[in-house]
Amino acid sequence: MTVGKRISDFGTKTGNFQEIQALKAIKTRIAKDFPNLGSSMEKVANIVLEKMCKSEEKYRALIDASPHYFLLIDSERRIVDLNRKTADLFASSSVDIKGMHVAELGSEFSLKLDEICEKLVHKFDDNQQLSSAMEVLIEHKDEKSMWLGLDAIPLVIEGNKYIQIVGNDITAQKQAEELANKELEAIAALDRAKSEFIDRASHELNTPLTSICGAASILSEYSSLMSEKERELLEIIKRGGERLSHIVEIIVNSLQLESNVLEIKRESIDLIDLIKRIIDQHEFLLKLRGHSIIFKSTPVPNIFGDREKLEDVISNLIINAINNTPSHGEIRVMVEIIDDHVDLSVADTGVGLTEEEKSKIFIKFGKIERYGQGLDIVADGSGLGLYFAKKVIELHEGTIRVESEGRNKGSKFIVCLPLYGSYL
Repeated sequence: MTVGKRISDFGTKTGNFQEIQALKAIKTRIAKDFPNLGSSMEKVANIVLEKMCKSEEKYRALIDASPHYFLLIDSERRIVDLNRKTADLFASSSVDIKGMHVAELGSEFSLKLDEICEKLVHKFDDNQQLSSAMEVLIEHKDEKSMWLGLDAIPLVIEGNKYIQIVGNDITAQKQAEELANKELEAIAALDRAKSEFIDRASHELNTPLTSICGAASILSEYSSLMSEKERELLEIIKRGGERLSHIVEIIVNSLQLESNVLEIKRESIDLIDLIKRIIDQHEFLLKLRGHSIIFKSTPVPNIFGDREKLEDVISNLIINAINNTPSHGEIRVMVEIIDDHVDLSVADTGVGLTEEEKSKIFIKFGKIERYGQGLDIVADGSGLGLYFAKKVIELHEGTIRVESEGRNKGSKFIVCLPLYGSYL
């Protein structure tokens, strides 16, 4: 077999004409400079060709075995090479497709390929790393839709410009995304329904309460005409209405917390003045239970937070201390600066908390049930107050914790609020 014959076979099989031309030039040069080598040169050339053929076979086996779609396109947007998986996509052979212009493939896929190639060819720069990624929905040969994720990378090989396209079947991923989007839409619809329920429930609950509290206030203007017993009953109605209104507010706020619609309106707050006003508001309950209250504070700058929400939290802590302390107990409220935060503590001489109770007291509906245990305390409450308090303090980037040495040894709640953002 002659060298010419072997070269012809190789060129037809692989299309590597540049390598063939280089080999011919080497053969001619050797024959001219070393005419006596003769058949030895032919043997060497044949060995080289054999190795090149094997290299080509390995390359072909590699890309045909690839799980990815592969295309090599020249600067004229003609297909130079592709693997078997890509040819199957068009129900054709690689031989039929090679040399075709990408627009001639006649599918959505070809239009996207043409778009990618045009984009990269116009921006082609040997000194830059350019790439393009795209997702395309196509009709497979079996008339089933499939999604392809395409990555295009420009290449320069021996001075010639090419675009390498690598694709992956992302149908399962897109189906999962579609399912996830539907689930998110369903969740969003539920959130909207929940928000509408919160607004309606707030309105329906507050409307009669407003009437009750308003009527009690009007009757209070005529208290001088009432007997002592009537005034006491009116005060109970008034305080009960206010308490119920407070519980409704906590419930609504807790629902808003779960729906992520609770707003924190920040403003400068005189914490000392706020606590004094809250204590004055609960003077009736303190007298009713026979408690004494002690308030101490070091000089504290104004903090920056939501006045109404923080008032609810502090009020709830003081009410809990009043209710869970047997008659004629003592409640201590302390405010001080420690390092870079303000510590507000509410301590009592009440029934205290066990380790188990401490572990669930800040959980939603984590109410400690003490009704019917013969304790001299007020065992009402929704089980939402401390849950709400914890969430509000966390929204202020603070913390809340409880300390208690056990049953009948009192409790101490400590709220830590950051000083940064304070008005000094």
